[in-house]
Amino acid sequence: MSPSQTPANSSLTPRSLGLIGLVAMMLAPTLPLVVERLPTLQSSLQVASIVATAAFGVLAPHGSSNVHYARTFLTRALPILLGFLAVLSLPHLVKRGLDLVLTILGVLCISPVLLIIAAAVRLDSKGPALYFQTRMGKHGKRFTVAKFRTMYGDGEARLAAVLAADPALAREYATFHKLEKDPRVTRVGRVLRKYSLDELPQLWSVVKGDMSLVGPRPYLERELAEMNGKEAIVLRATPGLTGMWQVSDRHKMPFEGRVRVDVKYVETWSPWLDMSILARTFAVVVRGSGV
Repeated sequence: MSPSQTPANSSLTPRSLGLIGLVAMMLAPTLPLVVERLPTLQSSLQVASIVATAAFGVLAPHGSSNVHYARTFLTRALPILLGFLAVLSLPHLVKRGLDLVLTILGVLCISPVLLIIAAAVRLDSKGPALYFQTRMGKHGKRFTVAKFRTMYGDGEARLAAVLAADPALAREYATFHKLEKDPRVTRVGRVLRKYSLDELPQLWSVVKGDMSLVGPRPYLERELAEMNGKEAIVLRATPGLTGMWQVSDRHKMPFEGRVRVDVKYVETWSPWLDMSILARTFAVVVRGSGV
């Protein structure tokens, strides 16, 4: 029986649906790539379906109560999953799996810390505890990232006044896209930035698949125009909560240096590189050498 001849009342068991849902959640960030390569995968999927059906016909006992369930899984679900796996290499699958496991465990462990930080931000200055901003993700997909608010509500007005009054600071901001002594940053914000604690809400973006634990910096859309064509390389990867730039001498690195480091990460990526960056990130946080 071909896939098109499968009985209309046949369906997957809840257990099978749960398995497919879990795999789909893990692989969801690769969907645009799957769609892009679908024409070249079509023949492979057809072959997989035919082989699965033939194998079932030989191995499954006739009259089995699981006939419809098994045939539906083999001829419909399995080829789809094989299509995903054909696009997603094993190292990237491991990366996504580790992102989910480590992030969920981390959030469970630090939930009280998150609540304390949120309260401190609210008590220190007027405004919400979280700050939301649109960033550029993999393949140029826009997504919303959350951080603990580290600036005053009128921060942009404060910055404009300082840059207008001090040409040296204006040059520093033009070069680094930040100031060492930023007038926009609150007292609690300075502590959060020093230990990179303002980044913790981004763990939710990792769970959703918009970000990874390790990757290039999530850039603003307006920054892409300043990347001299390198944005195409950087946007090949999922942006990270931490990365090579964060564990480098970032205080002295101009914007083009950050881009160069992110390009190097994308072009030389390996699971071992991610593990090294995570270990170095821990040391940076403990030393309090964040921005």
